[in-house]
Amino acid sequence: RECECECESNENENENGPKCLSLILSSTPCNVKQVEGVANDLIANLLQEDPDEGSIMERFRMNHQCRTEEKPQPLIDAYDH
Repeated sequence: RECECECESNENENENGPKCLSLILSSTPCNVKQVEGVANDLIANLLQEDPDEGSIMERFRMNHQCRTEEKPQPLIDAYDH
């Protein structure tokens, strides 16, 4: 479960920090039912910590998917397909 992101320095004065150019996922799951079960367990744990369902998907993302403040565009694109 490794994630590798290729980045470059951002030369645009209006944006801060590096920008993500590509994303490589390794050890991706092949059993969707198992992944959904584990994700549901992780969500249940987060809801025990804080029952706010309105923020649960963002908290799940920050804890278990991608810890950057904003979701990188390549990750957004990957989930859109």
